[in-house]
Amino acid sequence: MKRKVFYTFYIFSIMLGLFALFVLMFFRDEKIDADVEENGIEYDYAEELEQYVSRNFAFRTQAISMFTSFKRNVFASSAVNDVIIGNNGYLYYKDTAADYSGLNQFTDRELYNIKKTLELMEEYVESKGGEFLFAIAPNKNSLYDYMPYNYIKGQDSSNATRLMETLDNVSYVDLFKMFEGKNEELYFKTDTHWNDKGAYYAYEAMQKGLGNEYIDFLSTEYAMEKTHVGDLTNMLYPNSQPTEYRYKFASKNKFKVLTRTRSYEQAYIETYNEQGENSLLMFRDSFANNLIEYMSNTYEYGIYDKNLPYDMTLMDKYESNVVIVSIAERNLKEYLEMAPIMLAPKREVVSGSEEENLCMDIRFEKSEYIKVSGCINSDYGATNADMYLKVGDAMYELTPVTGQATEYGFVGYLEKIDMFAQASIVVSIDGETYEQEVNIEIEE
Repeated sequence: MKRKVFYTFYIFSIMLGLFALFVLMFFRDEKIDADVEENGIEYDYAEELEQYVSRNFAFRTQAISMFTSFKRNVFASSAVNDVIIGNNGYLYYKDTAADYSGLNQFTDRELYNIKKTLELMEEYVESKGGEFLFAIAPNKNSLYDYMPYNYIKGQDSSNATRLMETLDNVSYVDLFKMFEGKNEELYFKTDTHWNDKGAYYAYEAMQKGLGNEYIDFLSTEYAMEKTHVGDLTNMLYPNSQPTEYRYKFASKNKFKVLTRTRSYEQAYIETYNEQGENSLLMFRDSFANNLIEYMSNTYEYGIYDKNLPYDMTLMDKYESNVVIVSIAERNLKEYLEMAPIMLAPKREVVSGSEEENLCMDIRFEKSEYIKVSGCINSDYGATNADMYLKVGDAMYELTPVTGQATEYGFVGYLEKIDMFAQASIVVSIDGETYEQEVNIEIEE
C-alpha cells in the first residue's frame, strides 16, 4: 500500500512539474509568427507552434541536463540514443557500436568496390600530375576501449582493417598503427573525435605518407586551454560548460580563410597561405575539422570539401597537385554507393561473348557530363568483376557501386558520346569477357 502511494505521488509530481513548465512557457516574450493566407487560415501554424514550443519550453535545456544526469548517475545509462556512456569518463558515439561489435561486415564484393573506386581516384589524380593519399580515421572505441559491459567486441577483423589489407595499389597511411604506437590518449573523452594533438599526429603521418615536408608544431610554443565542449557532452547536456583541454599553437595563424566560414564544421572551406607551397584538395568529414589549421599552415591553397559524391574535377578548377581523402571508420559505408565525379578512364578495346541478360539497367543522363549508370545481372557477378562501357572504337572503365538491391552497380562520366555509335556493356572476370549491346538514349 505504501509503495502504491509513493508511485502515485511520484507520477503526480512529475505531471505537475511538466504542467508548470508548460504554463511558464507563455510568459516568455517570443510570439508565434505564422503566415496567414487571405482566407484567414494560418497555413504554417502547426509547424510554427512546434518550433515555438521547442524554443520556449521553460528551463528546457536544464530539464534535459537534469534528466540526463539522473539516468547517468542512477542507472549508468544514456538519456540520448546517440550517446553511449562508457567507463572512466568516456563517451562514445552510438554509430560506432556496429563497427565495435563487428555487426556490419562488408561482403568481399563491397570491399572490392571500395578498393576499385580508390584505385580509379588515384589513377585520375596521377593522370593530372598530382599526388594522392587515402586515410581512415579510427573510431575512438577502436583505440580506447572503455565501452560498457553490454557491448561485446567483435572477434573478426574490422571493415577498416579488411579494406586496408586490399589496398596494394592505393597510396594510404595506416592511422590505426600510428595511434597504437603512441603511448598516450589522443582522443577527447567527451567528443567523437581526436584531440588537437591527435590531429597533429594524423597531419604528420599524412605528410610523411606523401613524402612531403611538415611543420613540427609540437616543438613550437603552445598553451593548454580548457575551452572544449565535447560534441557528445553537448548532446547529453545542452547547457554544458567546457570540459576538456585544447592545444593552442602560437604558430597556427599564417593563413587566411577565403570563404565565409563560421566554423570548420562547414561543408566547404578555402584557405590561402602566401608562405605555403602546393595546392591541397582534401575530401573529408568532421574528423578533419582540427586538421584544417595544420594543413593550411603548410599549403599555399587549401580546399576542404565534405560534399558527396567527391568532385574530382575540382583539381582542375584550383590547380591542385595534392589530393587527400580522409574518412572516419564509421563512415566507410558511405563509399558503397559513392562514385566520384571524374571522367572514366579509357581502356584497350576488347570484345567478349555476346550475352542477352548481362545488363539489367542502364541510363544516360546529360548535365555537365554524360553520366552512365546502371547494373549488371548478379549471375555474371564475381568478387573481382570489372565493368566497362564500349562505344564505337573506345572503351571506358566504370566505377563499381553497391546499391540497395545489388552489389554490381556502375557509374561513369563521359565528356561526350556519339548517340549513333554501337554501344555495349562489357564485364571482365579473371580473363573471361562478356558483353551485351545497349541503346544510347540520353535523358536531359
